[in-house]
Amino acid sequence: MIHTGLYLPILWCHGTNDIEIPDSMGEDAISFMQHTLNIPEECLTYKRYENLAHMINDAELDDLASWLIQTLG
Repeated sequence: MIHTGLYLPILWCHGTNDIEIPDSMGEDAISFMQHTLNIPEECLTYKRYENLAHMINDAELDDLASWLIQTLG
């Protein structure tokens, strides 16, 4: 794999009740990014939302806004 050592920050949000893309797949994706793609942990933010299905809620939008402000600061 060729990489420059530069990584974009990643926000990964996932609902625990998502039946279309199970929560375990989100955890697998984070693990893949860390261990296979060697993306540093400090570049990854993983947010889980209890009882959220395959949709977006206000808490997730608030977290996205906060993450953008912090990331783009």
